[in-house]
Amino acid sequence: MPAEGGTLTRLTRSEGWDLEPAWSPDGKRVASIGAPGFDAGPLRIIAAEDATAVALSKDVLARGRVQFHSDGTKLLGFFALTGQPSRLHWYGLSSGTLSPVTTRAAGVSSLRESGRDPV
Repeated sequence: MPAEGGTLTRLTRSEGWDLEPAWSPDGKRVASIGAPGFDAGPLRIIAAEDATAVALSKDVLARGRVQFHSDGTKLLGFFALTGQPSRLHWYGLSSGTLSPVTTRAAGVSSLRESGRDPV
């Protein structure tokens, strides 16, 4: 629903649940997890204006909350190409690559990737 009021628009119609929706920084896309069992499932991105599917460069499974990077080019979340998503990665939207989030010490996560702090 627009912030100023208006008509509520349903954006998804797939079976199961569309979990953990996350808006892109520009407000034009919504990422979610298509989870028929309310757990993990394929990452989905749709255009917010008309709910059309945005093609991903590589299919990926996701679990838990996903977040867009502030520049809108990648997503942070628990992702895997196969099997259960159990490790925190950045997912590059244009390349489809998964980049694991580095750790500083046992049990202490860092959001650093390639030596740069996320914005």
